Amino acid sequence: MLFNEVMKLSNIELRVRVAMLLGATRTRGTGGIGIEGYWLENDEGRGEGWQPIEDYPNDIAAAWELAEKAGLSVYRVENTNLWWSGILYANAGGDYWWEVGPVEAETAALAITRAFVLVKEDDNETCKD
Repeated sequence: MLFNEVMKLSNIELRVRVAMLLGATRTRGTGGIGIEGYWLENDEGRGEGWQPIEDYPNDIAAAWELAEKAGLSVYRVENTNLWWSGILYANAGGDYWWEVGPVEAETAALAITRAFVLVKEDDNETCKD
């Protein structure tokens, strides 16, 4: 998935993408903004079957779990109300560079969620471990 495509996804579309990347085989709406994913096996404490999908773009605790899974860095952009997330590398000489990103958003949770989708879609793998 291309960077510009990820940036255009709605919050619900981001939640569905994340669920699929985490191993859900199907998703469905439950009315309003509620959505569920279907898992075939017990994964990360989930039971088999339909489970609610976290509101990753709006819930920093849920988004932080994604950051840890994907090794994402998160930074507040100095003198702004924006956040960056992505994969950041640094060397012993103090140089650093973004391997993926930075993905910019108005909240840390949204930046993390977008970066997670970008990284994992690019890897073309699921993130179950």
